[in-house]
Amino acid sequence: MAQVLILMSSPRKNGNTDRLANAFIKGVEENGYTTEKVCVNYQNIKPCLGCNVCQKTKRCVQKDDRSKHNYLCFTCVFLHI
Repeated sequence: MAQVLILMSSPRKNGNTDRLANAFIKGVEENGYTTEKVCVNYQNIKPCLGCNVCQKTKRCVQKDDRSKHNYLCFTCVFLHI
């Protein structure tokens, strides 16, 4: 069975983005998928230390909320100033 991970970053619980995500989740689950919604704004996520331990051990030395979930997220941020 396919799984869908929804990463929420909106600072407003029950705001427009949250309601849109919930509607998406409902449609996805009606089609037989399982879902997990993670509100990243309310997670304890520490920055990379650049220690490269994960290169050898396949595990991060940081003990934070990322260890609760099996995900890795890369994103680009563009600032047009």
